[in-house]
Amino acid sequence: MAAATQRIDLRLKPEAKQIISEAADAMGVSISNFVTSCVLEKARRVIQERDVIRLSSRDHDAFMEAINNPAPPNEKLIKAVKNYRERGFT
Repeated sequence: MAAATQRIDLRLKPEAKQIISEAADAMGVSISNFVTSCVLEKARRVIQERDVIRLSSRDHDAFMEAINNPAPPNEKLIKAVKNYRERGFT
């Protein structure tokens, strides 16, 4: 594993630092390791929630139905495609 070379500085209220310090002590790790671990866990969760779409069974079925059996293009869509092609974006 690569050595930690990057820094993040932050300001805390004394109460917040005390709670973090106490939790780090309870886990037997440094404040730096505790904060890094907690922040990384939260960051990964945030990214996963942003990147993953969760559907109910009903919504999944509706989505798959729309993908597998798309509705025919309506007049507005046909007009938009025609306009797109006339502009030379084919």
